[in-house]
Amino acid sequence: MIMWTVQPMAVYQQLQRDGVFHCDPTQTWAMDDEYFQPAYQWMANQMTRRIGPAPANVTVPIWAWYRRDWQHKRPDFRYYHDYPDQVCLEVEVPEEQVLLSDCDEWNVIINDGVLMKANTDEEFDVACARYQQMSSKQQTAFKLRSWKRVFEIDPVHDDTGFWQGKDVQGCFWELHLSQVRHVLRRRPGHRMEQLF
Repeated sequence: MIMWTVQPMAVYQQLQRDGVFHCDPTQTWAMDDEYFQPAYQWMANQMTRRIGPAPANVTVPIWAWYRRDWQHKRPDFRYYHDYPDQVCLEVEVPEEQVLLSDCDEWNVIINDGVLMKANTDEEFDVACARYQQMSSKQQTAFKLRSWKRVFEIDPVHDDTGFWQGKDVQGCFWELHLSQVRHVLRRRPGHRMEQLF
């Protein structure tokens, strides 16, 4: 499965040196924020259930783009300003080692929201009203069950503005240098470079 991940140049250098990269939880901004930790831990648990456990001493997955704006193609790297010196790695990871999810719905999860299932605005309003009548324990159970819809990635665009599968991300536990197909580098004051 071909995907693209934007990382600091140091990650590519580590890959070249060690042959493998695992995400360092101390370098991951989301793990520093207690608000986001439950969602990221939930995703890690889903990965363990669906694709298998992480290698020893690995707790945080690597994230990559699988689909952007309905298309399976490299994201436009000119608009990524995540790191001062960064690379966009095109990688090929075996499908059975990747868990795909809908990016927009993931944003609902990291904000501790509920993924309401509704085909119309009226159905959405009814679902929200039902949810508000639940006890807090019932709401938590309902919310956690709803999160599993993040893995529904078949493209759907309906009249309510719901765009399932427009942007799809992939999570996997480790990246090997042998899985890197192409590397683009972007840094201030330089043209974009193809390193590999």
